[in-house]
Amino acid sequence: MEDVSLEVFCIYTDVNILNEFLIQSLKKQNVDCKITTYNGKDSQIGAAEIYNKLIAQSDADVIVCVHQDVSFEDKNAIMDIYNYLKAHPMSIIGAAGVYIDTLQPGSRAVVCGNVVEGNIKEFSRLTPISKPKEVIAVDECMFAFNRKVFECIQLDSETCSGWHFYATDYCYSARNLGIKSYAFPVYIWHKSTGKIEKDFYVQLRRIKKKYKKRESFFITPCIRYNTHIPVLRYEIARKIRCILVKYKNRSM
Repeated sequence: MEDVSLEVFCIYTDVNILNEFLIQSLKKQNVDCKITTYNGKDSQIGAAEIYNKLIAQSDADVIVCVHQDVSFEDKNAIMDIYNYLKAHPMSIIGAAGVYIDTLQPGSRAVVCGNVVEGNIKEFSRLTPISKPKEVIAVDECMFAFNRKVFECIQLDSETCSGWHFYATDYCYSARNLGIKSYAFPVYIWHKSTGKIEKDFYVQLRRIKKKYKKRESFFITPCIRYNTHIPVLRYEIARKIRCILVKYKNRSM
């Protein structure tokens, strides 16, 4: 198989999931690439800082950051990512991204990408794409960029000190330098559908502090947060919505 100057980075917490999903899918790709993994189970530092350190030690032209429970379902996926980022070096791409559809009432946020989720690979909440789609930000499950982007700006490990928002924040920061972000039509299976835990709100408070004077909304593929409202208010409202959804589903 052909070698490419591309390195895949993954911070894992369960080596069995890592091997079953990511590693197995990379073995089926039609190109060879370097894979660097980092055991983050008991890490005292967050994903942004870990990625920055690993990428700084790499000499690959193209960088791919991916979750442990992601499977590349197309054998051409890595080569497609590599070719695109070699041709468009000042870009950030992701398997999923969010944009604002101004034609929709209230300018609705649309999450797009060719990602299936869940244990049985059937659930998808995304709008499919057939070509790269410019977005506000991409999701952390899989994002990639050329080393030239990293040489301009690194992930913000000071703000994103945990396990959430680091890719979205990277897109926001890069945009100020004229670097655009795109949802890329790569077909992946992401086993997890996402969890909202304590660290999510800890990191959201840090995001609020950074963006409250810059942006009215901080928009990610999973939330649309009004930076002018307290995080606690958002947290309570979200929990109430979840309770109502569960009650509605049980009543059906």
